[in-house]
Amino acid sequence: MALGAGAEAEIRLLFSPETGKFYFNVHAGLVLGVGPSGSFLLEVETEKVLRMLHFVYNALLDVDFRYLELFDQRTFAFAWYQRMSLYALCRGLTAIDAAVDFAAVATDRISELINDVFVGRKRESKGAELAQNIVNDIKLKEDSVFLHSPPEVKGIVLDNILYDWWITPDIWSDTDIKIQAVNEILNSFQGWRDFEETVVRMNPEGNAQRSEFDKTLKDCSISLVKTNRISVSLSAGCVTSLP
Repeated sequence: MALGAGAEAEIRLLFSPETGKFYFNVHAGLVLGVGPSGSFLLEVETEKVLRMLHFVYNALLDVDFRYLELFDQRTFAFAWYQRMSLYALCRGLTAIDAAVDFAAVATDRISELINDVFVGRKRESKGAELAQNIVNDIKLKEDSVFLHSPPEVKGIVLDNILYDWWITPDIWSDTDIKIQAVNEILNSFQGWRDFEETVVRMNPEGNAQRSEFDKTLKDCSISLVKTNRISVSLSAGCVTSLP
């Protein structure tokens, strides 16, 4: 990031559990000669949090969803960035409303709620509600949380929605909200890479499990196609949904 003639800056995204807010740490120094250098924090204001999501998502797109050094490891900034998206989606909130809650609610309570929905006892019971939230959120387009979330969020969400589909996929009707949500998700991918990076993270933690990619894709494809409502074209390297 250039800052005028002969200057450069290093940016890191930090998170503070005490304030529940994100901050950009900017370190600037002169490129030529000996000059002053230092760093300063820029708080991500609540009403600007959607801009932050757009900025980070576009940065991830630029590096093909590979590891991005933007996130400060000491403050677990990426984990909290991931949690904010998951919190907004499981509660049916906008990015701004989620940011307000992050600043007002204890971070350990937020972590507990996310764990309950995506890992713990509420995982199955909250699936339909999550699916409805996803359908509503994607309609927001530029203001959508899901559309501007990384694969580490999309994989967890898709895994949650499909959680009980593996057992009884044939009982769902065309109007089932989970069918609608999966259709919307498949249509939202920016390309095969976006889809692939999401599939390898289809687990409650969103961790990349590349050795499981073929198996997960096969299981997912069989379940989707068995409903005769979603068509998965693997040979063409794309995913399409039936109208």
